[in-house]
Amino acid sequence: MTQQDKNREFKTQDVYFTDGEVFEVPGVRGRMDRLEFSGELTLYRLEFEALEDCVLNFHPSFEKPWIGSAFHLQGHSVMTQADGQEDVLDSEHAVLMRVDTTGTAFRLTQGVLIRHLGVSITIKALNDMLGDLKLDVLDDFAAPFGKAIVIKPVVPSKKMQQLASTLFSFNARGHFRQFKLEGAARLFMAEMLELYCQEPPLGRGLNITEEQIVKSSIQFILKHLDKKISIDRLAEEHKITTHRLNWIFKQRGMSVAEYIRNERLLHARKLLFEADLPVKTVANMVGYQHVANFTRAYANKFGEPPSRTRQQKG
Repeated sequence: MTQQDKNREFKTQDVYFTDGEVFEVPGVRGRMDRLEFSGELTLYRLEFEALEDCVLNFHPSFEKPWIGSAFHLQGHSVMTQADGQEDVLDSEHAVLMRVDTTGTAFRLTQGVLIRHLGVSITIKALNDMLGDLKLDVLDDFAAPFGKAIVIKPVVPSKKMQQLASTLFSFNARGHFRQFKLEGAARLFMAEMLELYCQEPPLGRGLNITEEQIVKSSIQFILKHLDKKISIDRLAEEHKITTHRLNWIFKQRGMSVAEYIRNERLLHARKLLFEADLPVKTVANMVGYQHVANFTRAYANKFGEPPSRTRQQKG
């Protein structure tokens, strides 16, 4: 979050989880679907546009221990909790969460379109499905209902992003449409849980050689953000396969391509704030040949177009 964001005035509005309603509160226009399925599974789909800088307070409807996902297929917001915790939500940052108390809010920037997806299930229903399988990593979510605030970051996988896209564009017809939608929602939640619960391969972190590969690769990437970077060539330099290089990077949270894109956009934001340069020049300086592609990627990550960031310079 930038200093400019902190200095802005954000109007606060209350939104309640209701079924399939168009909602329009001052500063926001959108639609929200809340669909309940068998096995105490619930799907939330929200699409809304911020007409001005604002904060949406969402009021939960849970009365028993639960676990849920929060993910922005499109757009960017900052999710805050009553205890002050803040988490970025966008296409590259998701969370598993359980918040029993009121106070969860989304800070939105004017002009940003959010496509938000969430799936929740009660802990009892989840344990019933798991049977004898005990996952200690989920213990925080199983505390007695009351004042729990549990937020765990998850790096979305391609599969998870594809499932989210399917859930948003779902247009199946026929008698079993609801059945199909429930199946897609269960797959999405299962992928989120799998990503969070999976242990590092071989039960260890990176060894000294792998750490050196990461360090050397990062040094090369940061020096060549303005150029086309071949991941295949980068892997060849270390005499390993591209798959192996991606595996090593993912142990630190991102694939190589995701790391490159993230660093390019972070550097672009720095340039837009600190240098008096046209957006097209900044795009070229961070390896984007087409301004439209740069603008789209930038807006998805930071929730605003680069032109707006540039206006805030100084």
